[in-house]
Amino acid sequence: MKTYKENRKPLAYHALSAYMAIAVYDISYVEDAVLVAATFNEETGTERTKLTWCKIRYNKFGEAFFKKFGRTYFFNEMIRL
Repeated sequence: MKTYKENRKPLAYHALSAYMAIAVYDISYVEDAVLVAATFNEETGTERTKLTWCKIRYNKFGEAFFKKFGRTYFFNEMIRL
């Protein structure tokens, strides 16, 4: 996989609470994976957890999702930036 600079901006996010969100930083179509991290502040995008690659999966309706922290996050529920 690629290496990343410190000043990267998220492509999309899914709010978990008022101060916490799951942010998508990159999508690898070759390996069918998504680079995600839990962010502490949505405005600045500072990472609270380490960036990790999660496998992109599809349900029987063809909707793409990934799993992080034991929860399922669908791409159609995320907000693009």
